Amino acid sequence: MIPKSKQFEIEVGWGKIAGQIFGDAGTPEKPKFPLICLHGFLDNSNSFRPLASFLTKNTNYYMICIDFPGMGLSSKISDGIPYSTRFFVMCLRRVTLHFNLEKFVFLTHSFGCSIALAYSACYQDQVLGLALIDFAMKECNIELRDNLGECWREGIEVYLKSEKFMKEKQKTTPKVELAYDFALKRLLEANKFIDETAAMILLERGLNYVDGKLDYSRDIRLVTGISMRDYHLEFHGVYDCLFKTLSSPVMLMYATPPPFGQELFDQIMKIMNEIKTNSKSKVELIPVEGTHHFHMLKPQETAEIVLKFLEGKFEMNNNQVSTEPNSSNE
Repeated sequence: MIPKSKQFEIEVGWGKIAGQIFGDAGTPEKPKFPLICLHGFLDNSNSFRPLASFLTKNTNYYMICIDFPGMGLSSKISDGIPYSTRFFVMCLRRVTLHFNLEKFVFLTHSFGCSIALAYSACYQDQVLGLALIDFAMKECNIELRDNLGECWREGIEVYLKSEKFMKEKQKTTPKVELAYDFALKRLLEANKFIDETAAMILLERGLNYVDGKLDYSRDIRLVTGISMRDYHLEFHGVYDCLFKTLSSPVMLMYATPPPFGQELFDQIMKIMNEIKTNSKSKVELIPVEGTHHFHMLKPQETAEIVLKFLEGKFEMNNNQVSTEPNSSNE
């Protein structure tokens, strides 16, 4: 049985950052350890729901699961402003300030792994460990740094052209109310890594009502923004810092066979090997037979691997965490 979650919203200048907490923080005398959970691209915090009962029941952990801006129930950013790695890291910092989190472990999936690594490069003193689930990143090419101007120009032009295209399409395409059955069918067709149960779990936060009509909650602009080469260039720009400062243990659980092909898998392994070689971190690589979303389809097996990684590594001091918002940081 999946436990109920406590919903939260953090007010920000463009709207809200939404999320949910599974489990509880314990007591002042016996606090539990926070796991910050970051979902994959165009997914939402419900991605971690199947894991919740295995990771929070009769354990010393609780889960703070976040909807990235433009995904799930979090607000989209203003039109005309592109998403960026730095923006997502800054949003994550807003969350850690909101909950007064001084120390935590990341539990992340796919796209969320890249944001966790980037955050770790900036705030290494807070991150005690990283449990990565099938890290995937499109166009994961470190050599992009060699021509910064060209990458920026390409990214700007692609963004402006797609923005113009979407505006023209909105003018010519009549708005039709979305049907739930259609959305479910479309998600299953687009995402071959999940079953119907997992799709329904994701749609709980993947759909909402706009002006009384059912619609997708995700920001369609993300599809263009996250695929731009300069977006990935920004991410790779923090790697030198990551290699120099990272000392926390890292575990990558990766799906086998590789769901996105051997080339992308080799690129991800290159990153992990560079972390292993150039940083002080102990890196574990654990294969899991299954799809890219094996954490949703095989939650008990995934949770057992995560708990083994966590076991004995992390201690809580009484003043390290609070589930109450810090009003001074809002």
